[in-house]
Formats: sequence, C-alpha cells, structure tokens
Amino acid sequence: MNILILNWQDRLNPLAGGAEIHLHEVFSRIVKQGHQVTLICSTFPNCLTEELVDGINVIRRGGRWLFNFRVFCEYFFRFRKMDFDIVIDDLNKIPFFTPLFVRKPLLGITHHLFRKSIFSEIFFPVALYVYLMETFSLPFYRRKRFIVGSPSTLNEL
Repeated sequence: MNILILNWQDRLNPLAGGAEIHLHEVFSRIVKQGHQVTLICSTFPNCLTEELVDGINVIRRGGRWLFNFRVFCEYFFRFRKMDFDIVIDDLNKIPFFTPLFVRKPLLGITHHLFRKSIFSEIFFPVALYVYLMETFSLPFYRRKRFIVGSPSTLNEL
C-alpha cells in the first residue's frame, strides 16, 4: 500500500508529544512490512523540509500555527493526483477538514477530543478557536472510519 498521513507535527519536532511518537511507531512498523508511507507535517526551526525517518518519507511544509490551512494547498496541488491507496487524517487540535477535499479512502486517527478542556490548557482566544474548529468539523467526519485511543473518545465522536 501507498499511504499518505496528514499530521501537524512529526516525531522529530521538538514540541512533539505522545501522539506523534505513537503515530511514528505504528507507521514505521507498517513500512517494515513493505508499505510506502509519506507524512505531511509542519516545519520547525532548523528542520529539513524533506527527509526519510525510519522509512517514512517526511515532508514538512508551513509553520505550526498555519499548517492546517497549508494542508489543503499541499494536498490539492501536489498530492491529490498521486497514487495513494489511503489518506490518514490524524485529528489533533485543529482539524484539516479532509472529508471536504480528499477523494481517496480516508481514515481518521484521534487520541482524544479537547472539547471544553482546551480552555484550561491555553489562553482564551486560541482555546475558543480550537473549540469552535473542533465542534464545527465533527459533522464532516461523521461517516468516516476512525481509530480512537479510548472508549471515551469513541463516545465523543
């Protein structure tokens, strides 16, 4: 299979957390089984814009705060016509709204939804933006398959 992953950060990003490490562990093992994996993610200071990390072709575009807007352009102009068998949308913080523009088979991955807890994690204007984007995006993902990190996340979806 030829797999395209959309995630806002990769494992080498200094701000990467458990979700990025988990994603990398899963898909580096999939690479070892003979599949091709490409990850589109945001840049970070002094990063390479493209590199092979444990067999995963990592392509970094756009900064951390605007990456969710950059995904559409990258996909539409560079990846849309490529021969990917499936697109993986790692729903993390601000959604990509991939059901609106990806015509290939699509699989969502999420460890949790923020919902109202985001307001205790970051300052109000950014928290409100994340909350509204997450809330507004969920109906678009309603008929899509998801891998979730817990039963409570499944219930929230």
